[in-house]
Amino acid sequence: MKKLYAVLSVLFLFLFVPLPVSAAEEILDYKQLVSIQKNSDLRIKESIKINVENVNVTHGIIRKIPVVRTDAQRRRRPVGFALDGVLLDGEKVPCSIERAGSECLIRIGSADAVIPRGIHVFTLFYTVRGEIGFFEDHDELYWNVTGNEWDFPICRASCAVQLPETAFGKGFTAIEWYVGSFGEKGSKSDALLTAENAVQTLRTLHPGEGLTIAFGWKKGIVDQPPLPKLDDPKTHSVIGMLVFLAVFSWLFYAWNRWGRDPVKPVIPLFHAPEGISPAALAYAEKLEFDDRTLLSSDIVDLAVKGALTIERTGGERKLIFKTPVSYTLHKTDTLPENLTEDERQLHSRLFDNCDAVDLSCEQYETLNSAKISVKTACRQQLGRLYENNTAPFSVAALFYVLGVALLYFRSNELFPLDMFACGIGGVIMFLTAMQRGKKPGQLNFGTFFRRILLQIIFVGIGALIVVSLGNNPFPFVVFGASCAAVSVFRPLMQARNERGAELYVAAEGLKMYMTAAEKDRLE
Repeated sequence: MKKLYAVLSVLFLFLFVPLPVSAAEEILDYKQLVSIQKNSDLRIKESIKINVENVNVTHGIIRKIPVVRTDAQRRRRPVGFALDGVLLDGEKVPCSIERAGSECLIRIGSADAVIPRGIHVFTLFYTVRGEIGFFEDHDELYWNVTGNEWDFPICRASCAVQLPETAFGKGFTAIEWYVGSFGEKGSKSDALLTAENAVQTLRTLHPGEGLTIAFGWKKGIVDQPPLPKLDDPKTHSVIGMLVFLAVFSWLFYAWNRWGRDPVKPVIPLFHAPEGISPAALAYAEKLEFDDRTLLSSDIVDLAVKGALTIERTGGERKLIFKTPVSYTLHKTDTLPENLTEDERQLHSRLFDNCDAVDLSCEQYETLNSAKISVKTACRQQLGRLYENNTAPFSVAALFYVLGVALLYFRSNELFPLDMFACGIGGVIMFLTAMQRGKKPGQLNFGTFFRRILLQIIFVGIGALIVVSLGNNPFPFVVFGASCAAVSVFRPLMQARNERGAELYVAAEGLKMYMTAAEKDRLE
């Protein structure tokens, strides 16, 4: 019987004696007092009463304050923020501040200490600058009181606002509130105005929900701060002019330093340099291949050296009309040893499995293959004859990037239109400006006109877009002029190296001799 009584006693304890129940971790009361200063600053006292259960809150809490706002012109502007003090249950507590995107994170608490379970009050004192909206007929504070980032519910939230030298809740012409998720406008039943014109919620705010208030008043009560002088379009224009002068001056110096061909005297030569074919020498002079004379010059030289013979097989006159001139090349029995590599390649391509070849359209594939082989052999034989000298353009690009960065730091907008227009437009224009010229070291009028015209089109389109968005186009225009300078100097910066200059002088010397002493015989 005694054992039965003991068992029944234990069952009674489990069934009828209430067990301790863990309370929910939640914000019991979120109270905020906002004092608007005459200079438009906001001084805020924020009290957050939390029931701590060491679930989401162990060492402390994180309060997120937005530091970006959209003004009346729909431009995103930075917001000033200063933390004046933090208390936990009336005592000072460690805290830290860090920037995360468009928010400022205030970490309240110590990583070395665990907050005991129970009800605690976090109190924050901070100052916010630049949150007031100034309109034509009124001024307004649109403010997210609680934020929407809390992971636990808020049982009650309230906010009272004070104008300069006025009691809390007095002097306002309009008061609105928004309760719920971000972008959602709750019904009037979600909150009410107290007797002191404070906004107070009437339902629990779930995780992800918050309270936002909008208080309006007559103009003149709060001073509108002037926009910083650094936001003046004139400042951006000056930055653009400095960037253009820096880019142009540097490129002019770089062209004068690295973009000029080495100066060598031209003297008459009676023969081409040893081991250089006519096609290779023509390339050394022009730095490009002339397809009309590329093969013919080497073919004639092959005939001179006895590697082939040229037979004229067309072009006879019949009464008035004349048949087109045509030639047939015949392979000789011996292959001279003094042929250059491009001439050997040409000879091999022309007489591949045959002893004669007609210079006609039917032999297009053979002649085209021979032309490609000659070009390749000439380039390999001569080596590199000029330098692109692209390194100086990296310095010009650095000047441009620094100028775009200055537009950001010298602007009161979070995303300045000038910075984005000059940055994105600069990338496009710089890439097009860096296209190489067809003739290294030369820039004729046609090439110059096409390159500048392309930049003018880009700058014109960009300027129209900037004007349509309400900004001064001059900064974009002068930044575009910097890219136009790059476009002009890019082909000019290609210059012959020492090897290229020597062969160029040799070609010019041979031309001097032939046009003077051999002119009559050539004709």
